[in-house]
Amino acid sequence: MTLKAFSYAMIGAFVGGLLMTFLGSASMLLGS
Repeated sequence: MTLKAFSYAMIGAFVGGLLMTFLGSASMLLGS
């Protein structure tokens, strides 16, 4: 169960990082 929660946290952090990178690049493109 602990391993499952850890894998969920890793997936969440990975998806969150991709989302932040995507939003950051999109805002830069729209800003310029």
